[in-house]
Amino acid sequence: METNPTWMTDEATLLGDLRIDNIFIPGTHDSGAYTGVLADSEKRIEKYVIAQDEPVLNQLIFGIRSLDLRVSYYSVRNHDYDQLYINHGVRGVRPLKEVVEQIKEFLEKTREILILDFHQFPIGFSNFRILHLKPHETLIDYLLQELGPFIAPPQLTWNARLQDFWNLNKTLILAYNNRKMLSKYSHILWPPVHQKWGNAQELSKLKEYMRNVFANPPIGPWSAQAELTATGRKIITDKLRGLRQMAASINTQVTEWFQSDWGAKCHIVTCDFFRSTGIVKTAISWNLRRATGDSCDL
Repeated sequence: METNPTWMTDEATLLGDLRIDNIFIPGTHDSGAYTGVLADSEKRIEKYVIAQDEPVLNQLIFGIRSLDLRVSYYSVRNHDYDQLYINHGVRGVRPLKEVVEQIKEFLEKTREILILDFHQFPIGFSNFRILHLKPHETLIDYLLQELGPFIAPPQLTWNARLQDFWNLNKTLILAYNNRKMLSKYSHILWPPVHQKWGNAQELSKLKEYMRNVFANPPIGPWSAQAELTATGRKIITDKLRGLRQMAASINTQVTEWFQSDWGAKCHIVTCDFFRSTGIVKTAISWNLRRATGDSCDL
């Protein structure tokens, strides 16, 4: 799989007039739940936690432009930034700062437009018994502290052209799934991405779900969650052999789906273990077609 660290700016002349909500954006699902190659002796639970085999910086270098980040907070004090963690479900994976440092490095070295999709907050964000605790404010203040110079103003709206971001030299979208915080931090937080998730355990069920989605695609920012989901019983029995094997069983077909006319209708597409897909190359090809009006097949 080839790297595509600057595919947006490489084609800025063609892509600049495309709207951010009308571009095919390759993304990863549970982007912060990554590790290297799993050993045969890997604990069973880990096989259902790890969803990517590349660190976030590598994901971006390969061409991913939307990151699905699920953050938890493990503190009873405010602004305890070291206790912000990336989770997959209830399982903590790594400190958020490890991921943010990689994102910051990428943004410092490129002018690529990047979406951070904060859609779920598994632990520590809804403990109403600790009245003084403000986990959302802690997370947002941390993001502002570390990534502030790159954050695009939401006033651009999801209808903005790529060139509008480049004109402002602001290339980071913080999409945030909390209405109260959207109001309080309206100068930096963007409306959330609508995640279309099929909760499917089989390829045929996922395809059926996606077919229904694409029959009437959502309006506004949305993501097609193109991965299988393990249920509790199947995790216990290890029937599916882990997320890596689940992804390997569908990723070729998923790529083919989006090489078809679904690629003309999608916005963000997220995958597990994205390197076994051709989703980045497919997205780049479709975006050039959208920009030029070329109707030739991929």
